[in-house]
Amino acid sequence: RPLQESSVIGKAGTAGFLGRAFDPYYLYPSGGDMDMAKMDRINVDDLKLRKEVPLARLQRRASLRDKINAGLGELDVAVQKFALNEYYEKALSLVLSGRARDAFNLGAEKKEVRERYGKNTFGQSCLLARRLVEAGTRVVEVNWPKVANSDNHSWDVHVGLSKRMKTQNSPMLDSGLSALIGDLDERGLLDETLVIAVGEFGRSPKRGVSTSGNTNSNDG
Repeated sequence: RPLQESSVIGKAGTAGFLGRAFDPYYLYPSGGDMDMAKMDRINVDDLKLRKEVPLARLQRRASLRDKINAGLGELDVAVQKFALNEYYEKALSLVLSGRARDAFNLGAEKKEVRERYGKNTFGQSCLLARRLVEAGTRVVEVNWPKVANSDNHSWDVHVGLSKRMKTQNSPMLDSGLSALIGDLDERGLLDETLVIAVGEFGRSPKRGVSTSGNTNSNDG
């Protein structure tokens, strides 16, 4: 999920020089950040078969593609050079297996598990991250749902620092992150999964222009 601020979507979440093959799969479910059902509205229609293209028809298309590639030497060389067949097979597998769609289904989790992660977008995103890791996803990024100058639980706290940290930000972070780490450990995934929690800039060690908040700082 790229940075969203002032109704502008930036490109901080793309793969950059690594190439589009490594770009993330973005999720933008509708609803407020404290809406427990928000993450249930995740739309992964592009991982589903379309009504106008039933399974048998899609498989015939894949078979026809393979025959064409095999019969045209120059095209076959080009396909191998750019590893197109590999991408085709991966895309076909995603649609046919249903494994990817299942990973996004938070409704498959027990109520107590979902509540342990927290009744908010960040907590449910951490739960989704665990499900994606279990399904074999190699890199998952969970962004804090509020950005600078927001009205509620942004980390860009220039006023009301003590109250917001105690009643909003810290409890949300603690429940979601601790549940994620605990679940990964219980499932034997923590030994091979690197979990990093980091902010994009530092805060001043002392209060700034406001007596109840901090200013930005390059020193940590």
